[in-house]
Amino acid sequence: MTNWHISETGSSASSFKFHFLMEDFTAQENVMIPMRKLGPVSRDAQMRDRAAELLGAVGLGDKLRRPSRHLSGGEQQRVCHRARSR
Repeated sequence: MTNWHISETGSSASSFKFHFLMEDFTAQENVMIPMRKLGPVSRDAQMRDRAAELLGAVGLGDKLRRPSRHLSGGEQQRVCHRARSR
């Protein structure tokens, strides 16, 4: 979800992204949630590998097993973005 706020002069805009992660789940587990809900049922190992690949693509390969509550705001946004990529 993206909201835009335009200043009174209309010359600038900024994007605010809202991210919702399961705070006790790891980054990898959060990326796997939509795979379970929206895609065809696949093996757990395949989903873990795909989640690791997606997180590695955004520089979070070293934080796969870190609970989302221990990630910075920007890292949480990247996890959400990857979760939507499936």
